Amino acid sequence: MLHKFGVFEFDAETGELRKNGRTVALEPQPAKALTLLLARAGEVVSRDELRDAVWESDTHVDYERGIAYCLSQIRTALGDSGDNPRFVQTIPKRGFKFIAPVAPDAPVPPVAA
Repeated sequence: MLHKFGVFEFDAETGELRKNGRTVALEPQPAKALTLLLARAGEVVSRDELRDAVWESDTHVDYERGIAYCLSQIRTALGDSGDNPRFVQTIPKRGFKFIAPVAPDAPVPPVAA
């Protein structure tokens, strides 16, 4: 599914982020986190939900640092700030929320013969 917000497009299937049609670098783990945030735009996504979306259950990492890294990478890619967010808002002690309006791209209908 393609999500459009502001000057960005994000392809949830490929993890590709584009700004004005140009690809913006985003690593796989931050792309997984962004996929979940966009799928639940306007809703609070907990740290546990992000952890489950980004890492396998048998992965042993410092999840708090990993989540912080993912959010930092997403904010950098979007030119966003945690202090004055336009896209991803931190909800203290609860999680994160994608706050920009998101328009899912409608599938193109087949051309009738």
